[in-house]
Amino acid sequence: MVRRQLESTVDLSKELLHSNVLRLLGISSPESSPHFIVYENVQGAECPLAMALKTDLQKSIKLGLKMVAGLSAGLNHLLVQGVFARPMGVENLDVFLDVGDRFVISVHPRFLEDGDAAECQDPESNAWIAFNTLCNKTLTSANRALHHEEIHRIPTILDDTPPKRGSENPAISLSSFGSASSFARYSRRAWCPASPRIRLAQDGPWPAVFGQYHAQDNS
Repeated sequence: MVRRQLESTVDLSKELLHSNVLRLLGISSPESSPHFIVYENVQGAECPLAMALKTDLQKSIKLGLKMVAGLSAGLNHLLVQGVFARPMGVENLDVFLDVGDRFVISVHPRFLEDGDAAECQDPESNAWIAFNTLCNKTLTSANRALHHEEIHRIPTILDDTPPKRGSENPAISLSSFGSASSFARYSRRAWCPASPRIRLAQDGPWPAVFGQYHAQDNS
């Protein structure tokens, strides 16, 4: 089952060629234990945000805008490619930052048993939920990296009228969403690991493992 889950992730990655979707570099052999996938060089997005909030407010604003633009573009691509037409939640998505300060989304879909492929009734709503949740999760994690505690903020409601669905207004879509969350000042330094990303395949959610990967000689 673990190998089949890995292969389903690889198959999906081949369909998702976009600058804001994390690129797959290779996978382990069928005989390998444990199984793993190697992605391009990225780091967790929350740490660069935390460092910018500590040292450079202007850069933190730029990163925030890049996050909104990058996640909306990446999620819009996933929506167009039909990713949200299948069972897909925020737990199947991760946010990273590459060496060029570009936000990228990692997709690791649920493994579905035969006959268990139910279609989502409202893919667009799921995409919007994913966008809002990933933005909130990334900024909350940046807070936690500095303060070592959860900081919950109540967002300001600017309009009681919800935005129209993209299907109702073609001019509005995830790719054209342009507002960023406000940022606060923080006071502690965060340590941020950066490395090629290796995802280990195992039962349950796949953990993201950071650290330079070195091939072991088992001969």
